Formats: sequence, C-alpha cells, structure tokens
Amino acid sequence: MKENFDNIIWNEIDEPNIHENMLFAIRNLASDDRDIREECLWDLFGCIYHQGSLAPRAGFAVPFLIARLQQETEPI
Repeated sequence: MKENFDNIIWNEIDEPNIHENMLFAIRNLASDDRDIREECLWDLFGCIYHQGSLAPRAGFAVPFLIARLQQETEPI
C-alpha cells in the first residue's frame, strides 16, 4: 500500500506532509487497540474533510481507505 501511496505526487495536490498523517491513520485503522483505531479514524476524517469541505486529497485517499477496510476483521 505504501508504494502506491508514495507514487502520488502529493506536493502538487496538497499541503506538504499531510499525506504522511493520512497514511499513518489508514495503516493504524487495523490496530489491535480500539482506542487507536478510533483516534486514527478521527484523524483521517480531519485530513479528508477540512473546514467544512472535502480537501483535494480526499479522492486520492479513498482507494487506500477502502483497501484497509476490506482487511478489517473487527469494526472500527
């Protein structure tokens, strides 16, 4: 997943380093710790939905979020 995520030219789409926060959140949605999963879901929401609208990064994050959710065995 990280390889595909890193192939996106994020600096042309969005703020520097915001994609690292998104990748961290998406990866940790599969944490064994429910509190971490909930925190990462909230962080991801903040990265995608910013100041009342969808950020440009939203469309690029969706495939990674779907892939991560398909791996889930327990609800977030």
